[in-house]
Amino acid sequence: MTAELAVPSLERYRFSIQEFECMATRGVIDPDARLELIDGDIIKMSPIGWRHALCVDKLTALLLLALHTRAHIRIQNPIALSEHDEPQPDAAVLDPAIAQQRRQPLPDEVWLAIEVADSTLARDKHIKLPLYARAGIREVWIVDLDTNTIAQYSDPFSGAYRTATTYSQNDTIVSATLPELQLQVADILRDLAPTD
Repeated sequence: MTAELAVPSLERYRFSIQEFECMATRGVIDPDARLELIDGDIIKMSPIGWRHALCVDKLTALLLLALHTRAHIRIQNPIALSEHDEPQPDAAVLDPAIAQQRRQPLPDEVWLAIEVADSTLARDKHIKLPLYARAGIREVWIVDLDTNTIAQYSDPFSGAYRTATTYSQNDTIVSATLPELQLQVADILRDLAPTD
């Protein structure tokens, strides 16, 4: 009788932000590739379709108009959440002091992170949202282009958000972190129905 060999477990190597950025600057990975670092893994981001792009454009204009110089608006650029986490939210509202820094924003400098989901809803809700909560990001919006809704999450505690509210087309979303930020959901989602 032959004894069964035990299946060995493989130890996973988790890249740090420093290693990830070094690989891009040295040409090991394409610096223009759409990649983000999640829990030490280099993750390929989905291509940006026209609905996603138009929604991000609308959000950018609305955030700039609403917040003027009160905040720094960052679009589709990294934020440093931990040694092994550097996601790229579609939009981030930051402490304006970060504009003078020569580094990526840290969690306490991120007032609001926004993800726009067309094909990425499961990843945004089940991977990125808990990541933001663990880092203590005060507020996250997930714009769901398939249901024409915006889910607002706030009050992070123990790796989860204690408050979650969903807004539809006729609602006004008011930021939990910046009460002066009040946007009509219809202004964000108008004209984004998929074409056949």
